[in-house]
Amino acid sequence: RPVAAGIAVALASLVKLTGGIGLLAIGAWALVRYGRRWALTFAATTAGGILLAYLPFGTSGLSAFAHNKGSLSRASAWELPRLLTGLDRHHSAIRLGLPASDTQLLIGLGAVVSAGLTIAIAWWMRRRPLPTTTAAALGGYLLFAPYVLPWYPGWVIPVLGLAPRTHVARMLAVQAAVLAAVYELKTQQLAPAVAG
Repeated sequence: RPVAAGIAVALASLVKLTGGIGLLAIGAWALVRYGRRWALTFAATTAGGILLAYLPFGTSGLSAFAHNKGSLSRASAWELPRLLTGLDRHHSAIRLGLPASDTQLLIGLGAVVSAGLTIAIAWWMRRRPLPTTTAAALGGYLLFAPYVLPWYPGWVIPVLGLAPRTHVARMLAVQAAVLAAVYELKTQQLAPAVAG
C-alpha cells in the first residue's frame, strides 16, 4: 500500500523532519521488492504530504534548521576534526591558524557527508528486512550528523523493536550509550562550577 505508507512516513516526518530518512530506506527497500512504480508512488506521496503541510507556514517551518545550521554538538563525530584542527578555540591545544569561519565549512561538510552516507546505507541495506534497513539509515544519520543529541537515538528505538537481535541494533545501542555518556560527563564537570 504505497499511498498509505507514504502518508504514514509524511506524518512521522511532520513530528520530526529527520523522520524523512525513512523515505530513503523504505524507498530503496521497496524498489527491490515491488518495483519502480511502487517506490515512486510512495516517495511522491511522502514528499507531497510534507510539502503540503509546510506550505501554509512558508520558510518559517524551517526555523529550527536555520537556528542550528552553525551548531556542532559535542558528541558529533565531527567534533574530533574540530579539536584536531584547532577550530575549537576553548578546548584544543592545537592551533593551525584556521579562521573561526572554517567551523561553518566543517559543519557543511559534515551535513553533506551525513546525507551521502545515509543514502548509501539505505541503498546498501535494501535487500535486508525493512526494520533493519530503516534502522541502519537512521543510524547512519546519528553516527555522522554534525548535530546530534543524546535523545536522538529515541527515533530508532521503535524500529529496533522489530529487529532486536541484529548487528545494527547492537551498534546503535552502543552509540546511544556513548552519546549519553559524553553529555553526562560534561554535565558532571560543569556542575561544581555552576554551584560555585
